[in-house]
Amino acid sequence: MNDQIDACRIDGDLSFHGKNVYDEDVDPVALRRKIGMVFQKPNPFPKSIYDNVSYGLRVQGIDDEIDLDEEVERALRGAALWDEVKDQLDSSGLDLSGGQQQRLCIARAIAPDPEVLLMDEPASALDPVATSKVEDLIADLAEEYTVVIVTHNMQQAARISDKTAVFLTGGNLVEFDDTTKIFENPEHDRVEDYITGKFG
Repeated sequence: MNDQIDACRIDGDLSFHGKNVYDEDVDPVALRRKIGMVFQKPNPFPKSIYDNVSYGLRVQGIDDEIDLDEEVERALRGAALWDEVKDQLDSSGLDLSGGQQQRLCIARAIAPDPEVLLMDEPASALDPVATSKVEDLIADLAEEYTVVIVTHNMQQAARISDKTAVFLTGGNLVEFDDTTKIFENPEHDRVEDYITGKFG
């Protein structure tokens, strides 16, 4: 997402299937077909619910090869939203509540069936009830996709993740391990101080 930003500095490697995604011979469009993204603030397109979900399939040109209605339903069911919106698919996605909008964005992200789902603070703009729904949904999605979540909410990380990476000052990776180990017996004092609230 930062390949068009001249001032962006990248250190280190980020590998996907053993290939650094920043290598010059990596096609960013092909890469984006395999990795879905959900942002911190719900950002449905100013389109119908149906068109929001089907957008990625149409952009990829595969809408002629599949039953679009079935794929929209599959994605909305996968995002635990189908039962709430099945009778209003022609309504604007912008008319949904905040939590529903975020689940619509999740449906849009999983419709093209990516391998990885990146989620940046997916519940930070939501109320506790909507947050709980999104967290339950993430647990369900993790059965089918590799889900990577960025969160500053330590309790949320402890509740919903299998593995945890702790990045502190300057974006440096300090520790990576099973979530239980990170929260119960971290290797680094800085990680323990952050988790226990001594700083941060």
